[in-house]
Amino acid sequence: MSPCAAWPQAKYPSRTVRIISGFTPGGANDLLARLVAEPLSARLGQPFVVENRVGGGGTIAAEVVANAAPDGHTLLMLAVAHCAHRALYPKLAYEVERDFVPVSVVATQPLVLVLNAQLPAKDLKEFVALAKQQPGKLFFASGGSGTSQHMGMEMFKAAAKVELTHVPYKGLPAAVQDMLNGQIATMMLPISTALPLLQTGKLRGLGIARPARSKLLPQLPTLAEAGVPGVQADAWHGLVAPRATPANVIETLRGNLAEILAAPALRAKLAAQGAEPVGNTPAEFAALIHSESEKYGTIIRAAGIKPD
Repeated sequence: MSPCAAWPQAKYPSRTVRIISGFTPGGANDLLARLVAEPLSARLGQPFVVENRVGGGGTIAAEVVANAAPDGHTLLMLAVAHCAHRALYPKLAYEVERDFVPVSVVATQPLVLVLNAQLPAKDLKEFVALAKQQPGKLFFASGGSGTSQHMGMEMFKAAAKVELTHVPYKGLPAAVQDMLNGQIATMMLPISTALPLLQTGKLRGLGIARPARSKLLPQLPTLAEAGVPGVQADAWHGLVAPRATPANVIETLRGNLAEILAAPALRAKLAAQGAEPVGNTPAEFAALIHSESEKYGTIIRAAGIKPD
């Protein structure tokens, strides 16, 4: 009998699994973590609990997981922000491609460029003209430096050749509230957050940052259709584990996630929020992390963006 056969691996999971979210409760990252935690608990026989470690645009949560035991009992709900960290925070204690093992993307959703309804601009062309008349005087918000909302707006600024001033918040809820109060002019919002505010007329939609329109907002043009091509930015979230987590643990998580994300009831919940379930392979997720890190690193360096 070989040494490996003589020492069978312990059953996974053997105790509570923590899914760490680096963002505020109620945001997309937190909600998606909770959405998969319950069925993972039911399928794998141990509690999967979501723990919010807010701060540093998601860096605090990522460092917790990077330093955790590589046994699959501490996971991170990775987001776009984590792919921007290397360029944004050069002295981080971890590196996203080196220190995490991808499991699977859970879901992705498009970003929508929205405008404070009190501003005089009625469409994207009028807003671009307004921004060019007041360079740097209009504020845009995000849920933190390097987040998908921040990076999407930086792409828009470059494509539209406008100057807007970034105001980072510790999470989307406070940013959205200040926009509704009139302190913020514009934002890129995940469609799930934007939808009810657009439907009630509290915000004005200018365009969607994808090549095709959304079925949830069929009347809203893409940014390219509205006059600013070249902006494609999604908000996506997926599970990763610490480096050196055993392959069998990763496969257990991946396989169960794929089946959870294929369930019609869960797909319907996600679709109602404009989110698309993914459930891809670790290799496919690794390729996404690499490409997004390269894309947003280039944007950050070109614009000289520093953490706020």
